[in-house]
Amino acid sequence: MLYSFILATFFSFQTTAAPHEPTGTIEINIQNLRNEKGQLLISVYRQADGFPNNPAKTYITKSISVSTLKSPVRFESLPYGTYAISFLHDENGNHRMDYNLLGMPQEGYAVSGQSMSLFSLPRYEKAKFELNVSHQKLLISMYYLR
Repeated sequence: MLYSFILATFFSFQTTAAPHEPTGTIEINIQNLRNEKGQLLISVYRQADGFPNNPAKTYITKSISVSTLKSPVRFESLPYGTYAISFLHDENGNHRMDYNLLGMPQEGYAVSGQSMSLFSLPRYEKAKFELNVSHQKLLISMYYLR
C-alpha cells in the first residue's frame, strides 16, 4: 500500500512539473571594426524599453576587448523568444557613446537586423529577431560616421 502511494505521488509530480524551456545560442560575427582600441559593448534586450542605449534595462551584456576579439561572440543558453542587440565600439573606454557638438555619434555602433539611420536612434521593432533554433548566427557590420 505504501509502495503504491509513493509511486502515485511520484507520477503526479512528474506530470505536473513545468516542461523544460528550450534554449539556444546566438553566435555573432562582427565586421568592419575601425581599429583595435577600447571595448566592444554588446547589450541584449528582450523588450523595447531601454533599447538601444540603456544598459540598466538589458537582459544580458558583454564587454570584450577589441584587441582580443578573434572569434565570434556567443550568448549561450538563452530562452527562445524575441531579442534585439545593440553594439558600441567604445574606443576610449568610458563605457558610453561619445557625441560631437552637433549630437552625432563619434564611436562605432550597430544593432541587429537593421541598417543604421543617420537621423534617429534605432528602433526595437526593426532590430528584433526571433531565437527559435538551437544555434543562430548573426553577421553585424559596425557603422562609423567619421
